[in-house]
Amino acid sequence: MREFELPGPQDSEAAISFANWDVFWYTREFPSMDTERSRRHASKILTYPITIGSVLHQFSNLTLSNQRLTPEGSRSLAALRTNLHVPPGAPETPEAAATKPQMRIFILGARAESALPPHVWEQLCMLFPSALFHLYFIGPQVSLPKPIHELNKGPKSKATSAESSSTTSSETKSSATTKSSASETTTSEEPKSQEEEKPVYVPNVYQPRRPHPSCPSSVPATPSSNTASHRTQSHTRRS
Repeated sequence: MREFELPGPQDSEAAISFANWDVFWYTREFPSMDTERSRRHASKILTYPITIGSVLHQFSNLTLSNQRLTPEGSRSLAALRTNLHVPPGAPETPEAAATKPQMRIFILGARAESALPPHVWEQLCMLFPSALFHLYFIGPQVSLPKPIHELNKGPKSKATSAESSSTTSSETKSSATTKSSASETTTSEEPKSQEEEKPVYVPNVYQPRRPHPSCPSSVPATPSSNTASHRTQSHTRRS
């Protein structure tokens, strides 16, 4: 699907507009969104990073002129934008980020935004070529990355499979039938190793504690029923 083909770095001489999705895709040189399906797909995955970028960018729609920003907020954003952008007239290049402090963004209660692929969040970095970002996803339902010791394992390489095939072939030189069976086993092991590959990001599903359901197998007798049965027994004795 062409809507998932995200563009690369932004041209330093091209301006970005956040007026609406169509204008943004055009100024960022996205593939043409001709159908409603492509618009839904592209806007869904880009909602989180572009929302953050549209607020912090110097061409943001949040200004004092349209009364969407207070004077205090304008001063706060002006301080942030001086670190995110270069001085007027200078090109927006990655080399300018060498002397700038890192921008830290904390996302509280992160759920679906933490499960987005890294190349989707790179679109936020491409809006600010001369800035460095560090995103923090906070919440019990955050998708955590796979541990480092599991990443180092990886599937079996072709070299190891070739060595195993050579050892099996050397051990089974006695007959041609055993050689063919060894080659079949090595070829069958390769797709298995490919199937064992897992995604780098695994979901951390939050499961709250739930009370155990009570089993109404034995219902204790109520005090009223006990007194009623005692009265009937005493009445029969008197009679």
